[in-house]
Parts: sequence; structure tokens; C-alpha cells
Amino acid sequence: MTSSVVTLSDVWWKYEGSADWVLRGVDLEVDKGEFLTIMGPTGAGKTTLSMCLNGLIPNSVQGEMKGNVTIDGMNTHEHRPAEISSRMGLIFQDPESQFVGMSLEDDIAFGLINLGLANDEISRRIKTAISTVGLEEYLNKSPDELSGGQKQRAAIASVLAMSPQVICLDEPDSMLDPVGKREIFSILNQLKNTTDVTIILISHLSEEIAKYSDRILLLVDGRVQKQGNPEAFFSDVEYLKQNSVIPPQITEICSELKCGDRGKTPVTPEVGFPQLLEHLRRARVTPQAIEQTSDGPVSTIDPVIVVDKLSHVYQDGTQAVRGVDLIIREGEFTAIVGQNGSGKTTLCKHFNGLLTPSKGTVLVKGHDTQHTSISLLATMVGYAFQNPDHQICKFTVKEEVELGPRQLGLAENEIAKRRDRWLKFFDLDSLSNENPFFLSKAQRRNLAVASVLAMEPSILVVDEPTSGMDREQAYDALKVLEQLNKLGTTVVIVTHEIWLVAEFAKRIILMSKGEIIADGNVKQILSQPELLQRGSIEDTQVGALCQYLRLHRIQINSYTVKDFVSQVSEVSK
Repeated sequence: MTSSVVTLSDVWWKYEGSADWVLRGVDLEVDKGEFLTIMGPTGAGKTTLSMCLNGLIPNSVQGEMKGNVTIDGMNTHEHRPAEISSRMGLIFQDPESQFVGMSLEDDIAFGLINLGLANDEISRRIKTAISTVGLEEYLNKSPDELSGGQKQRAAIASVLAMSPQVICLDEPDSMLDPVGKREIFSILNQLKNTTDVTIILISHLSEEIAKYSDRILLLVDGRVQKQGNPEAFFSDVEYLKQNSVIPPQITEICSELKCGDRGKTPVTPEVGFPQLLEHLRRARVTPQAIEQTSDGPVSTIDPVIVVDKLSHVYQDGTQAVRGVDLIIREGEFTAIVGQNGSGKTTLCKHFNGLLTPSKGTVLVKGHDTQHTSISLLATMVGYAFQNPDHQICKFTVKEEVELGPRQLGLAENEIAKRRDRWLKFFDLDSLSNENPFFLSKAQRRNLAVASVLAMEPSILVVDEPTSGMDREQAYDALKVLEQLNKLGTTVVIVTHEIWLVAEFAKRIILMSKGEIIADGNVKQILSQPELLQRGSIEDTQVGALCQYLRLHRIQINSYTVKDFVSQVSEVSK
């Protein structure tokens, strides 16, 4: 019989200066060795809850708390975070915020030294932790030299070395490429299967969560609204979507088509694919019933960006882009994809002069970027950085949107006109006098894009437009970009979110090791699993499902839930 290692009893919390409670009567027990995932919309209180688990709340954060949190017998009202850290390890969304050492070894040793352990015990724990996460060869490297996935694994190693009973990870996957995400879930699955460590994960990745979790909890407005095993939790698709949780694609499809074993909606491909195949056969969907389609002929519209034999080498000798040829045409909606380090961002920074070619040329509307001022390029190409906080620099929302037009020397009435237009477009007009850093991550992202659009560029480049957002926010962000595209803006996005690419983009450029290895319409690229694997890109569940069905001579070529259900429903009538 298991015993609870985490107990929350009627926990309430509000931050100092706020009238609203962030947590509202949370009751929760987590058993030893359990893998619990917490889901919910941004602003639901998930991160606040995680800070309650290691004693940062109420010991290090100002505010008011009611109720009790107990971690392996330690009440957080009575023990400081340093004491609790030996029982509970918290890994933040950004692992860089936790690094303190000059090398990975120093970083892992830091917490152990603070525990007062002997040198031989410190060495033993470092060796065990680093082996668990598979970073032995990086032990003497600086954390700055690691990839995103490796940094998260390093943060996990630092926590594991403390031998905690519980590990809590706050969205460790939010800024990782598909390779990094696979690394993190592989480590968590290994811990689940080989240790009795309790894992509490905060994440939006429904498909991985469904595969690995023992129990899932839905937090909305600071309250626990739903919990259960993956099958029970994801059973009510519409309820979850209303609360900003997007279920696994196979779950959505089977729910829409009303197929499942004895009324149970499957949550993993291993269960769902065979059930759906049987459903299609009963519905008499024949091998020829659904034919593949193309996205039409190649555009003949004039190009707005022409890249010719572009190479870029950074000062440290890193060659990030190698001999790239590329044409972006007016009005396109293009997604540039590939794993971290493939050259995506480096390529895009050449579009507005943030970087200049080491070799080759980049033309923007006929202007050679090496001989054109950045101010002129900014009127043609707007660039929104991956982290909006690297872009925002003013003290109010309205001042941030006014900044670009003001630097262009526009008249005050024109500045006000543009400011009001884009604040309203992004639903930020009621926040015009707020400090930007008081906004949510999604609102700051929208503000960064609004400030770029206020300069009225005809081309918009957005680097990782959905970083740090929940699934509903991510979908809404792409809907905004789609709307801009329909109004005539040429849109280029850099992203890892293939489910969104399949939904919104018309063209995919796949990069690997600084080169373009594929360029075509969405269906052309996503229908080639070997190509995606070469680019370290994970297909959507819908795409994988279509591949599975083709093996059984049912030909479907779709990459979104809506399109798949529509096609199947049409031929099943």
C-alpha cells in the first residue's frame, strides 16, 4: 500500500498587493512513486502551485497563504526551502535560471556542498546523477555550451543529486525542439520505471502526458476541476477544450467519429489506431475512397525575399548557414522548421539586416541587405524575437507600440492612429497604460508583434510565436497571423509545433545543419516520414495515423483533426 508524500489541505494563496486569490482551496494527495501531471490554461495557478511545493511560497514570496502543504512529513510553514530541497526538487521552465556553476560538475555539486556532505559522497552522487541523464561527456563543460534539451537534463541531474523524494518540473518542454522534448520524457520515463521518485509535471503536451502519466489533474482559476487516469481525464473532449486543454489528436478523432472499445475513447496511438482502422472498415471506407490531394501549382507571384548562396559564420567559427538558396513570395504563409541549431533563426535574421551574409546575398524587395540601412529594412520586414522580453523596452504598453513609428519620424497623429489600430487588433487597448512586464507571456508576445506591425512592414517574421503558451493560446496566436496573412502580409514563422504548421502554413522549409533539405507545400513535406526523421521533426498523430492506414490500403492524406474527420465523414455517408 502506498503512502502520500505530498499533501495539500485547503490551500489558498494570493500575491502581495493583489485582491484576487491565485489558488482557491486546493486539496491534493500524491503517492510515492506516482507520475502526476498538472494541466490547465495559462494563469490557472500551476506555477504558483509548484512554488508551494518547495516552500518558496510562503517563505520567500510575499503574499497571504491559508491551508497547509506537507512534503514527506515537512510542513512548509515550519521548514525553509533549503531544508525542503532535500525532499522536493523543483525544476523551473527556464533551466538557465538555476545554473550557478562554471561547469556542469560545479553546478551539481553546489546543492550537495550546501547539504554539508563529504567529498566522496558528493562525487558518488554526481556520478550517479550525471549517468542517469546521460551527460557524462559534458561533466566539465559550461552549462552555456549545452543544447536546450541538455540544459533541462542538467537541471534534472542537479535535482536528482539531492536525492529528493519528489521532483516537480514546471513546463520543462516549453522551449525545446522535438529532440529535446524526447530527451526529457525519456528521462522521466526512466525515473518512473527504475526508481520510486514521485514526479509532478506541469505541461501542455497532451500526447506525451497520455502516454506516461499515472494521473492527470486539471487546474482552472486556482481550483482542481477534474482529475483521473489518462483514459478518464481525456474522455470529455469538449469540456477539456473549453478549459484550454487540447486532447491527443487520436482522442479527438475517435471522439468525433464515435469509435472506441465499449465506449472508451483511446488516448494513445497504440490503442487508437487499430480501433479506428476497424471503425473505417465497418464504415466501408474502401482503399480508393479518399485520394491524396495537392495544394495546387507553385506560385508565380513576384518574390519579396531572394536568398542566393547565403552562408553565415559567427565570430567563434560556428557555420550556422551553408549555401542557402531561397525565394519567399508576396502573400505566402511559410513555416521554417528544424531542430535547435539547424540555422532557422540565423537565416531569418538576414531578412531584416540583423545579420549580414558571410557569403552570398539577400535581397528584400530588390534591396541588397548589405547595402541597405536597418531602418529602411525595418519598414519592409518586421521581426518578432522568440523571447518578447528581449524586444520590449518601454514602461507602458502604448509607448512600446509607439516606439517604432516614432523612430521613423512619423507625425504624432499618424503614430496615434497606428498605435490605436494595433492595440485594438490584439485586444490590448484596455491595457495601454500598463507596464508591459505585468502582462502575461501571451500578451507580451502579442505586444511585441503589435510594436513591429505599427511600422507597417509588408513582411512579418515571427520566431517561435507560441513559446511558453498553452495549446489554446498557441492556436489563437496562429489565428492572428493567419488573419494578418489574409489582409496581405507575407508571414514567415520559425517553429517546432508541427500540429500548428499543418493547420495554418501553406509552405514548409525544413532545415538541418545549416542547409535547406526540403521545401514544398505542407502535404508534400509531411507525407514523407523519412524526410521528417532526417530533420529531427516529429510528425503529428494525424500524419502518423495516415501512414498506418496506408499500410492497410486505406489512402488518406490529411494532417489536421478537422480535415481527417471531414474526409472520413464524407465517404462514410
